Amino acid sequence: MKWHHLKYCAFLALFTISVSTTNAGEVKYPVSDIPKPLLINSQAVVREDASFVTIKSNGKFTMKVLKATTILNKNGSHLAMFTYAYDKNVKVNQIRARIYNQSGNEVKLKEDLEVLDIAAINSGTLYSDARLKIVDPEYQEYPYTIEYTYEVSITESINYPDWSPVPDFNVGIQNSQFILYLSKASDCRFLERNLISNSTKADLGEFTRYTWTLTDYAPLLEEEFSLPLDELKPGLELSPSAVSIEGYDGDFTTWENFGSWISKLNAGKNNLEKPTVDKVKQLVAPIADKREKVKAVYEYMQNKTRYVSIQIGIGGYQPFDASTVDRLCYGDCKALVNYTKALLEAAGINSYYTLVHAGDENVPIESTFSSNQFNHIILCVPINSDTVWLECTNQRIPFDYLGCFTSDRSVLVINGDKGTLVKTPRFHKGETLEARTIKLQLDNQGNASAKVNASYYGVVYDDLRSILFRDNADQKKIMTQRIRIPTFELLSFTLKEDRSEQPSFNEHLELQLDNFASKIGTKLMVNLNVMNRIQVAPFQEPERKFEISFTWPIYEVDTVIFELPKSVRVDKIPDKVEIRSDFGNYTAATTIEGNTLKYIRTFNVFQGKYGVSRYKEIAEFFSKVTTADKAKAIIVPI
Repeated sequence: MKWHHLKYCAFLALFTISVSTTNAGEVKYPVSDIPKPLLINSQAVVREDASFVTIKSNGKFTMKVLKATTILNKNGSHLAMFTYAYDKNVKVNQIRARIYNQSGNEVKLKEDLEVLDIAAINSGTLYSDARLKIVDPEYQEYPYTIEYTYEVSITESINYPDWSPVPDFNVGIQNSQFILYLSKASDCRFLERNLISNSTKADLGEFTRYTWTLTDYAPLLEEEFSLPLDELKPGLELSPSAVSIEGYDGDFTTWENFGSWISKLNAGKNNLEKPTVDKVKQLVAPIADKREKVKAVYEYMQNKTRYVSIQIGIGGYQPFDASTVDRLCYGDCKALVNYTKALLEAAGINSYYTLVHAGDENVPIESTFSSNQFNHIILCVPINSDTVWLECTNQRIPFDYLGCFTSDRSVLVINGDKGTLVKTPRFHKGETLEARTIKLQLDNQGNASAKVNASYYGVVYDDLRSILFRDNADQKKIMTQRIRIPTFELLSFTLKEDRSEQPSFNEHLELQLDNFASKIGTKLMVNLNVMNRIQVAPFQEPERKFEISFTWPIYEVDTVIFELPKSVRVDKIPDKVEIRSDFGNYTAATTIEGNTLKYIRTFNVFQGKYGVSRYKEIAEFFSKVTTADKAKAIIVPI
């Protein structure tokens, strides 16, 4: 054994001793030691965060971790929890937890905080060999510090540990280190994000040591319309250049090669029994249009199957074969996509298994760093100059509709034995429409009744469609919470879904609005924008630190028709408003015809990212819109 390796082993032994023993009466992590800049707007401060990772060979590593976090208030309480998932290839042990009070004295709640060990199965999981280690300190005497130490060993993996020192917005970092010992017999690639200091490198003979450090890092404050935290915070991602999982060897150095490894996992999984193949052929035989054939096969799959999560061994990466899904009528995202692909093959239609990073936040894929950056599978079906995208895990989603979950992001399409990065479609202005028509009858006392018809497309449709699957009581509760009118009674409502090429959520409401108009003497002051006012202008802060991001376009059209009693007349209406900018447009116009008052408002925000230098312009645009939304008409008795 070389001298450098002896020094390395001695260092890890010293670490193990230092994180597993505490001298009686020793004061650790007093809150008074936290630098004041780290406390400003903080919910917690990471006091000490040290990860020692040793990669001995490709896909095999160990990790020793010490992490101490001071929880300043209840908003940071979620950071006191410890959770770690493991399976047959991942071992987690030597978990120790200690709590220190504000003064840095250890709190003797229990001999050892209890470590729960439970199956990692939720409502959507049929079976999984994954388990969770959990520690919940259940301590609420703020501020306090929770310290965890633990060790992890992994025998096979395509993922290496990452370094993510900033766990959330409004969390300061006093000291965080990531130390990597990389064996000369292994290969590892790095992706650094937003790091403010360079790593150090030292040759230790059999190992090369890399060290990344972050100290006295002030909290990142969450701003309105900000980028996701992952794009703002410093961090480090690691990826092996070569992998071997249960005999499947792969090269991750290019996207083509990464896709080739996925193709190996899927090889031979498209088998279907002859009766199923014959059934599919009969299904599409009378259909001439290729797109309609794809739709028929997709809806057949939706009606036959349901989604369940199945994570067993290599099942985390490899789908069940198509015949098994056909027989059992369920599967996870991989299995259902592979099954749909096989059904389309039976219909003579080619399609591509596609990897995507799905979720509410559009986290970008780093195109220059080929690695496992994905968490979901969808299906790509090329049709002439068009492309159909299929979400196979949702049995209620319309055909060729991805929604906010997977639209407008880079995906890896597996074409034959290689992978290619392409982009899924993004929402355009007309595809995110929120159109509302209100017919409102006003009496001479200022009370009103209203009938509302509204249709929502794109982003808002995504948000609302789940309401359709609730019971009537839940639906009424949700609809009542959504109505932004000070005083109203929801008399009735009807909800419907249009599952056409441009799907929509449609609602019809009947409302009673007592004291809708404000009385000033004999005059009635009527809010023209009945249901869709921006109450408080966003971007109130005098300065902005990060760029502004409008992830999705916004397009709203509101038409309000006021039927007035014959005993009144309109004394005054606001002038037409038209606001144009690089960020969006707004118009509002009011007209009178007899005893009918008509208000039409359009509001459009463009999708895009804008630098901090344009913050004041954006704030001014929204301020003008907010002011215009408060417009009133004055009605007086005849």
